[in-house]
Amino acid sequence: MKNLGWLLFFIIIGLAAQFRLSAAFAEDFNVRLEMPAHCFAPGDLCSLDAYIINHSGSHRFSPLVVLLDIGNGTDYWFWPSWCHYPPDFDYYMAELPDTPDEAGFDVIPQFYWPDITGQMTGLWFWSAVLSSDLTQLASNIAS
Repeated sequence: MKNLGWLLFFIIIGLAAQFRLSAAFAEDFNVRLEMPAHCFAPGDLCSLDAYIINHSGSHRFSPLVVLLDIGNGTDYWFWPSWCHYPPDFDYYMAELPDTPDEAGFDVIPQFYWPDITGQMTGLWFWSAVLSSDLTQLASNIAS
């Protein structure tokens, strides 16, 4: 599954931004996604937080691009506008701490899962930090 994540990520980035991505600095930052659960029923508390840890205490790139999407294998929605790809693409430009520190982002604020009919399966969140010119992968790819 991890290899599928890399493949999907590079396909999305390659198609959406039309660039050649290098992973030369992928250990500078670590991205972690946190949710209270992975399956939700009516009344469950739901949220999504993203945390970015600066391991090196410095930046090679400033500002940095925080890329986060949810997808099902054919359709993707990119934070912060949650625009749909294809054809649209979005990302968040962030100034992260210059010290070994952690920055948090409230991606989906807490809410109670509504009582709705039907179900959805097979959705995945993916996130990574890229250089501002979208050519350098500066973190792991979190899911």
